[in-house]
Amino acid sequence: MLAGSVSPSTANPAEMSVTGTAPDKGRVASELSSRQTFMKLLVAQLKNQDPMNPMESTDMVNQLAAISSVEHLESIRSQLSSLNQGQSTTNAAFASDLIGKTVGLDSDIFALTGPASGLSVDFRIPQQGAVKLTLLDELGRPVAENIKRGRPGEVQTSSLASLFGQSLSKGSYRLLSEDVSGEPTLSRLQARVESVMLPEGGQEPRLVLRDSVPVPLSQVRTVR
Repeated sequence: MLAGSVSPSTANPAEMSVTGTAPDKGRVASELSSRQTFMKLLVAQLKNQDPMNPMESTDMVNQLAAISSVEHLESIRSQLSSLNQGQSTTNAAFASDLIGKTVGLDSDIFALTGPASGLSVDFRIPQQGAVKLTLLDELGRPVAENIKRGRPGEVQTSSLASLFGQSLSKGSYRLLSEDVSGEPTLSRLQARVESVMLPEGGQEPRLVLRDSVPVPLSQVRTVR
């Protein structure tokens, strides 16, 4: 059945600390070094300034404000990097948990790499009591179609083989779902997750599906 939206958990209790996050030693040392260097330059400038044309107090304030702004930006960049790293870890854990489960995908375009019985479709019966399912090839040409009937609002699940035949060849397809008047209706391709690809550099995980090509984790809309 069609289910509600799913998303990976954004909190990991095992990684939380009662006292909060400890400061990064490298970042703290860098900030101290920057301040010390700035103060040395400022003192040297004051010592060697022209007595007849001393530095204005406003100039000193502006320089202090500039170094403070730079440090603030560095702190923000470090925090964003930590957040991205944490999100990547959460996505990887969520994707790994999907192995062996059937997911509903947010796409009407798919590739068949095995038997048509390996993939299925969830579809909702519209108010007219019938839905027309049409399969198009990669050039947009109709390959097969089927009309399913039922109670309005009922959600049914059928394999591609039962909808369009066991002899469906491998290739790229698009699935259209319409009511009797030609208005689009809700349908969703269902596939079993067999493994997960975890790219380097914190990129989005990809799910390796049974009898189809890998898809990004962001395409998942339902899990069962």
